[in-house]
Amino acid sequence: MWQSKKEEAWGTGLLILIAMGGYLQVLMSGKSSSEPGFQFYNSRLSSPASKIVVGSLVLAALFPVILRLRSVLRGAFAFLPLVPYLTIAVASISWSQNAELSLRRVVSLLATSLFGLYFAVRFPQRTQVRMLLAAASILAVASILLVLIAPQYATDHDMHAGAWQGVFCQKNQCAMVMVVGLSAGLIYQSSSVVTRVWKIMS
Repeated sequence: MWQSKKEEAWGTGLLILIAMGGYLQVLMSGKSSSEPGFQFYNSRLSSPASKIVVGSLVLAALFPVILRLRSVLRGAFAFLPLVPYLTIAVASISWSQNAELSLRRVVSLLATSLFGLYFAVRFPQRTQVRMLLAAASILAVASILLVLIAPQYATDHDMHAGAWQGVFCQKNQCAMVMVVGLSAGLIYQSSSVVTRVWKIMS
């Protein structure tokens, strides 16, 4: 068990950083050694490496939920509005053309939903925003550096040639994480000069 809430916050922040998707570029190779960049299709996302990573993330997300189960249960009423959506997601397995893939994604959805509930009840809002801002900022800086150092891996080479995808597998995923970071930056109020400058730059 974590010895302090500070250690728990660092562990949770690291999990959020990894779960945002920056790990994919490193773990998955392109479709051929002669083609630049990384290519991602369902077959790639269903690879053994992907299954191991996603499975590990699911277990890691459930670990703090189990560890703080009492706190999570106390805030379970906030989970009720999501129940209809989760029910539809679970039911969709029955008519899915790829039931195995749908099952894995439903399990991931349930695990991340529980982790979100844990995140909401365990940390104050200011800490939540700061953790999201820090994770997105690290990925933003890493994406810029990758574009400058190795653009063949950080830009799209197919339909949207030249579009930045950074350390992410696709430009849309990069954009979604950056929107989360931008939203956190606009919300976060800090007395730190460095944080204020970073917020203005963002």
